[in-house]
Amino acid sequence: MFTILLPTDLSKNADHALRFALQLASHTTIRIVVFQVGEILIPTSTRHAIYTELYPQKIKEKTEELKAHVNKIIKGFDLPNIHLVYDWVDAFVFQDAVEDAVKKHKINLIVMGTLGASGIQRILMGSNTVNIIENSKIPVLAIPESAELNIVKSVSYASDLQAINDEIKVLVKFAHHFNWGIRMFHIHPNYPEWVDTAKDNLEIIMSNLKETYPDQIFSMDLVATKKENDVIGGIETYVERFKPEILVMFPTELTFLDKILRSSNTTEMAFHLKVPLLVIRVS
Repeated sequence: MFTILLPTDLSKNADHALRFALQLASHTTIRIVVFQVGEILIPTSTRHAIYTELYPQKIKEKTEELKAHVNKIIKGFDLPNIHLVYDWVDAFVFQDAVEDAVKKHKINLIVMGTLGASGIQRILMGSNTVNIIENSKIPVLAIPESAELNIVKSVSYASDLQAINDEIKVLVKFAHHFNWGIRMFHIHPNYPEWVDTAKDNLEIIMSNLKETYPDQIFSMDLVATKKENDVIGGIETYVERFKPEILVMFPTELTFLDKILRSSNTTEMAFHLKVPLLVIRVS
């Protein structure tokens, strides 16, 4: 069964991400693991026999509190296709706990809420969601607080047209599972330009995709920018113009020097989210 990991800190934006995840089950059956990380504090002076009795009891209490919180959120939702699982974990490092949960529950997708950050706040605080996006091998769907709770009918895939076949192969699996159409878009001009954006060239790309995936709905848009390689500006223009339900990006690996000098386009978008962002890495 397709399984979603939904980490939560019981905040409003985490609750909103859970509601968004519930909407994904309108066309398919999914399993959602609601996951919380915390610390069990028991005095070190506690005798071992008492400690071994108290510890699992505390875990159970925390899990029941998590379940009670979620029950308030899902009240009123029709959930015939959703199987909810609760996992409360005593851990110190959030990212390590998430990685362990991904293996434990055989996760297909991580869904997280995000508030974003900017300026000095971004430098000092960062974001759990962005950290997971940067390091997770599992696709991550980041949900901003402003995201509307509608049934998703299509996703918008930002492509440099360089690795389109490998990326589409992965994205189509998600699209088939959730009954999504795929709206591709390309920002230009870029240097180096991997694919000629002349009409005939794009028609060949679209024709090949439709022949390879006859059951999948595709479309393609071009977004022109005033200056070369303004990917972020082009994506912001697309989001403003087309109002995508979910933005899809496939991050590329940066060299060590690149990471010092600049952030990836995907990380930049994660910090300035206006729409849900699905980040997928092609292994």
